[in-house]
Amino acid sequence: MDAKTRILKAGARIVLEKGFCDTGLAEVLEAAQVPKGSFYFHFKNKEDFGLQLIDSFAEVLKAGQEKAYRDERLPHLERIRALFRWQTDLFRKNDFIGGCPAILGDWFLIYDLFFSIIGQPREFENPGQGN
Repeated sequence: MDAKTRILKAGARIVLEKGFCDTGLAEVLEAAQVPKGSFYFHFKNKEDFGLQLIDSFAEVLKAGQEKAYRDERLPHLERIRALFRWQTDLFRKNDFIGGCPAILGDWFLIYDLFFSIIGQPREFENPGQGN
């Protein structure tokens, strides 16, 4: 596993447990077993690390959501249940430590995927034209 991935994985565990503001870089680097120079090779600063960590969370959530919502073998309601089962398993695997790293962009992804599966509701087909 490369240094950047190790930093992100170690950082994710610590941030989910303690929160971003209470997570120190030294703690992340020690957990990832990488020198300080490796951190600054991959990240401009702690804020950049935080943004890339959010991107990493978003990728995991997006992959799980897409897998559940695009499973055409399942009825629509079962797809939603599959997503909740996947999320529950993910939280259980992490001993329910941490909160939900929900990102606004993921809600738009859920919205887009949901309506691509069930079709666009009539009231949204022609925005601005009230019936």
